Amino acid sequence: MVKLTNNSNMIYLTYLKNKNNLIYQLSIMKSKHLEILTILGFNKLPKNLIKNNKVKINEELLFDLQWKQFNNITEPEMLKYGDFKNKIDEIEKEYKVGNYNYIKTINEDINNINKEFKLSNNFIRMIIKKLDWFKELEAVKIEEIDLLNEEIIKSNKDIKSLIEVMDCIKEYDVIIETHTRHCYFPGFKIIDALY
Repeated sequence: MVKLTNNSNMIYLTYLKNKNNLIYQLSIMKSKHLEILTILGFNKLPKNLIKNNKVKINEELLFDLQWKQFNNITEPEMLKYGDFKNKIDEIEKEYKVGNYNYIKTINEDINNINKEFKLSNNFIRMIIKKLDWFKELEAVKIEEIDLLNEEIIKSNKDIKSLIEVMDCIKEYDVIIETHTRHCYFPGFKIIDALY
């Protein structure tokens, strides 16, 4: 067993592991956002683009452009548009059958993510104080963790707003927000559709 008391390298590796765990938890939260947005149908083209006769745009073209593969043997091949569409339709059918259970499961998942994030957040702050860093560097590392913490709070609000939308039958648009959000985890705003 390795002792962590005086070995700053091991403490630093523990710091990195926990920081990555925070980012991982936030990524899971964002994947739940995408899952709910997909179920609500926000992955489809906006009606105002489809109705515009001047520009010929279809969903398959946008899908191909968005997920365009670069010639790299390390990346797996993406799904074809038809397979992707079938999977989305399957998810939407499952959701319509078990709406209540789905919302309950999402809430449980989010609560578990929040608990894990809180534990990792507290632990990483202890590790930062234990490392022998310059005070300025320590402040920078604390600020990085604070940004992740703020983003998880904002993401929780985003999830709650999506769950509220799931119970309504109105049409909504989604606006992606990057201002005041973590650079890797943009937020979104849901507004009433104007068309």
